[in-house]
Amino acid sequence: MYKGVRSLRGIGRMGGGYMMTPMRILIVEDERLVGFDLRRRLSRIGHAVVGITASGEEAIDHAPRLQPDLVLMDVRHYP
Repeated sequence: MYKGVRSLRGIGRMGGGYMMTPMRILIVEDERLVGFDLRRRLSRIGHAVVGITASGEEAIDHAPRLQPDLVLMDVRHYP
């Protein structure tokens, strides 16, 4: 799928196949159970969830200390 692409973060070649490098992920989710479920699922596939926050402001405060590679944020769209 990513043959020949070496500059993508998180993708590396190992042996005969491709392997994903674990990413440090910060989850922003105001529903605790959803956040915990995301952490469980991401951990199962080898990523490190460095934190779960309930708001964007909280995530901004913690990001410099946690140094995430990726922030997964729940965004609500109001009509």
